[in-house]
Amino acid sequence: MVFIHHYFGTNCTGKFWCPVVLEMHTGVSIFFVLSGFLITYKYYQSSSLNFNWLKNYYVSRFARIYPLFFLVTVLTLIFLKSPAFEWFLTLTFLKGFFDSYKFIIISQTWTLTVEVVFYFLAPYIFVLAKKRTNLALQFVLFFLVGILIAGGGQVENFRAFTSGHIFLFIYTFLGRSFEFFVGIFLALKVAKKKNPTPGVGYGVGYLPRAGYLMGKKFTLLGLSGVIFTIILISSFQSGDYRYGIFSPEGLLLHNFALPVAISIFFWGLITEKTNLSFFLSGPLMQLLGKSSYAFYLIHLGVIAQMLPSFSRFNMFAFFISLNILAIFLYYFIEKPANLWFKKNLAG
Repeated sequence: MVFIHHYFGTNCTGKFWCPVVLEMHTGVSIFFVLSGFLITYKYYQSSSLNFNWLKNYYVSRFARIYPLFFLVTVLTLIFLKSPAFEWFLTLTFLKGFFDSYKFIIISQTWTLTVEVVFYFLAPYIFVLAKKRTNLALQFVLFFLVGILIAGGGQVENFRAFTSGHIFLFIYTFLGRSFEFFVGIFLALKVAKKKNPTPGVGYGVGYLPRAGYLMGKKFTLLGLSGVIFTIILISSFQSGDYRYGIFSPEGLLLHNFALPVAISIFFWGLITEKTNLSFFLSGPLMQLLGKSSYAFYLIHLGVIAQMLPSFSRFNMFAFFISLNILAIFLYYFIEKPANLWFKKNLAG
């Protein structure tokens, strides 16, 4: 979806599908909900604020995202002959905290700042949740902190406030925290259904296989909701709003309605046997899933521009070439580096 947005949406004009293709950036919302779900499912039960647990958790997260990010980013920084300040902002993920710098070097990696903030906060969210601090209350507090930072806590005119603080609502964890909290909530519901006995531990290895609840109503409902919401968001595009999410109505749909639809869709994929769940759990999609982080890092930027020119004359060939390179990077750089760091840095 993000590839389609970047390569087909931004310059699409005159076609009836252009408004929807332009809003395919909503793939990021799917990723944020999925991230909230997976991190919760893997770490919630064991989460603790003791030093050893936090060390192993943070090392695991570092090993997962930083080695390949470092390699791709340094190559890009060298190629672009970037100044030291941009090296610092990019390699520390700090660029995502500044509106004017969020797209520098590798533009799409602004999302990593949002993700890293969630990684940092997740253990504390989990521990508070286990101490009966309601997830909804935690979300409200994060959201209010964002409003306090952006507007001093004052929202006199809702439309003016949302239009004036797009950076908060679209590019920061505080503005997009609802997506992660929806993923957290979903993971806890799935775990509870799998392990109804209080106190029974669970981890990612206990993720229920599709099929313990037959049917397809949630899959269809969730997928329809996602598609309908994206179409609805696109309807708010205008001369004033290049993207529907830049309008107050589109922003509300994007940040609050879309994550709910995504969670229903995920619930359907987890609990129902459908052709779609069968396809997504197949070997090809497993492979593309493993290499998706590498694909995310290289699909836009210097490395994509360095691919043989013949592949860029045909978008399908370009897409295939990027995936082949991403698979190579996963197996020969990302995975070995991940294992090495966890082996040598984790307790």
